[in-house]
Amino acid sequence: MEGRLIWKENEAGKETKNQITHSESSIVQSIPRAVSKLKQNKIRIAVSIDLDAVSGWLGTGKPSFPFLSDLQMLTNPLQQPGQHPDNILADYSSGFFAAKVGVPRLLRMLKKLNLADRCTWFIPGHSAESFPEEVQQVVESGCEIGLHGYAHEGAYQLTVEQERDVLTRCIDIATKLTGKKPVGYRAPLYQLRESTLDLLEEYGFEYGKSSFLFHSDNPPY
Repeated sequence: MEGRLIWKENEAGKETKNQITHSESSIVQSIPRAVSKLKQNKIRIAVSIDLDAVSGWLGTGKPSFPFLSDLQMLTNPLQQPGQHPDNILADYSSGFFAAKVGVPRLLRMLKKLNLADRCTWFIPGHSAESFPEEVQQVVESGCEIGLHGYAHEGAYQLTVEQERDVLTRCIDIATKLTGKKPVGYRAPLYQLRESTLDLLEEYGFEYGKSSFLFHSDNPPY
C-alpha cells in the first residue's frame, strides 16, 4: 500500500505553536488594559515618630481646643490631653517604658526595614534631656530630628513670649544633639495658632506636620 505523508513533525509543531500563540493573543486582547497591564505607580510615604516619653504626661494642664466641647474631649481618646493633676506614677512609668524599651525596639525594626535613616523623630526637649542615651541612639541612626515642644505643652496655655522661649530652648537642644538647626516641627497636642506659625517662619523652619488629625489631604505640610 502506497502511503502519503500528510505532515512533517516540525511543521506540525510549528502549526500547533502558531495556534496556541494566536489563542493566547486573543485572550490577552479580550482582557481590559487596566487588568492586563497595570501602571507602575510610585507610592511615597512619610514615616515619623513622636518620642513623647514622660513629656506626654506633663504639659501645662488641660489643653484648650477652641472648637471642641468638654464632652467631646472626654469621649474621644484622640482629643484627651493625658496631662492631668490626678496622674499617678503608673502613668509616668509608661513614658519611661517608651524611652527605655520602645526606642531600642523601634530602632532595630527600622534598621531591619532599611528605614532608620529615612524617617523623622519629633523629640520634645524634655525627652532629649531626660533620656540622653536613647536619644543619642536615635541621632546616630541617621534619621532627621524635628521639634515637638519641650514638655509637650499646648500652645493655648502659653503666652507668645513663653511660646518663643520654649521654641528657642528646643532649637538649642536639637542643634547641640545633631550639629545643625532643625527644620521640621510638629506641634504638641497638634495645637497651632497664628503666633506659632509666625515663630516657625521667623526661626527658619521649612515644614510642619501638625494637622493630620483634622485634614484629609495627603501631602505632608
